[in-house]
Amino acid sequence: LCHSRWVADRFHALYPHAAVACVPMPVLLEVASGGEVGGRVPSASVFGEGKQLIAFLGLMRAYKGVDMLVEAWGRADIPEGARLLLAGESYLGRGRLQSMVAACPRSDSIIVEDRYLSDREFLGIIAAVDLLVFPYRRASQSGLVPMAAAAATPILASDAGGLGEQCSALEGVETFRAGDAESLASALRRCFARMQSPSRSASRQSGTGALLTSCHRSGQGQ
Repeated sequence: LCHSRWVADRFHALYPHAAVACVPMPVLLEVASGGEVGGRVPSASVFGEGKQLIAFLGLMRAYKGVDMLVEAWGRADIPEGARLLLAGESYLGRGRLQSMVAACPRSDSIIVEDRYLSDREFLGIIAAVDLLVFPYRRASQSGLVPMAAAAATPILASDAGGLGEQCSALEGVETFRAGDAESLASALRRCFARMQSPSRSASRQSGTGALLTSCHRSGQGQ
C-alpha cells in the first residue's frame, strides 16, 4: 500500500512483480471526544484582529525546508503585523533553528515553538492559522495536508514528489518550485493577496467542525 502514485511508481521500479495499491492519505489524528480545539500554542487572536498568522507545523527536519521558508519570509512583501509560526520539535541541529531565525530581516515577526505538540495542539494551530506552509524539498506526501483540507485551511506547498501530487487533487492550493526560495517568496505574496476573501471566515468555521468530526471517527494516532 502506497499513499501516492509517486511512491508507488518507485516501489514498482524496484519490485516490478509486486502488487501495488495506491491509497490516498486519510485524516490521521486521534482526538478526545468533546471539548474545544486549542492548546498552549498561541492562537491568531494573540496577534490582533486582522493580522495574518502563517505556520509551519510538525517535526523540523532538513528535507522539510524550514530554512528556506525563513529565507523566503525575509524576502517576501509581508503585510504589517503578519506572523510566521514555526511549531514542532526541531531536528536541525543544536542552535541552528535559532540562528536562522535570528539572521532573518523579519525575525521579530517569527514565533518559534520548538517542542512536542499534542494532537489537540495540532488541531488548535490548524484552526487558527490563515495559511499552512509545506516548504518540503522532497516528500512522499504529508499527513497534515488532509487535516488542513478538512479544516478549509489554505495550503501553500512545494511541488516535491508525492506532495505535489497530493495537493493537485485539492482546490485553491498555492504551489511553488521545490527547493526554490524565490519561488516560495513569490507564492507567499500571492497568498497574502488572496487572504481577503469575504467567504473565507464561514468556510473555515464549517471546515474546522468537519475536521473534528473526521478526526474523532478515525480513531487513529499520528
